[in-house]
Amino acid sequence: MWLLYLHQKLHKGVFIIIDYFLKLEYNAKNILVLTLEKDSQDLAIIVYEDLNRAENIDIDFPYYKEQIESVPEYIDKRNLVSIMIFPIFNLAKAKKLEEEIESIADYYIEHRGKINTKINWFNEKKVTDLYKNIDTNKISLLKYLFEFCENKTLKDDIKSSDFSHLNQ
Repeated sequence: MWLLYLHQKLHKGVFIIIDYFLKLEYNAKNILVLTLEKDSQDLAIIVYEDLNRAENIDIDFPYYKEQIESVPEYIDKRNLVSIMIFPIFNLAKAKKLEEEIESIADYYIEHRGKINTKINWFNEKKVTDLYKNIDTNKISLLKYLFEFCENKTLKDDIKSSDFSHLNQ
């Protein structure tokens, strides 16, 4: 229920951390979308997807396969949450702040001892292009972001009524 916890910690759709702002863009079962802002500039979109399963080394961490298989007790059976980071507008600044952005993204997972995370970066110019129209066409952006999710049906479930709670 980490999604509910994140939503409860947010105040009027914005959560303030040091000099970063997180804006809630979408919140539904097993999925959360936030925009990360620093110095009044949007840096990245962060998508959280609760995969409701343990890690699969071949799919989730293929680059660590040899190390993990050599230590069988390391195989993690905790629930896996995928964190996808999409830099927008200023890729150089986002890359410079990569460690901070990953720390902020990872920080918002509740029940840390019961949850495992994987973080992936996606440099997609189309995300920036779609984000420019987020106020008038948020659904197109979300559908594109959800194409990167494991659950491919997410993009079919978005309705404009899903955003009414964000405007109250």
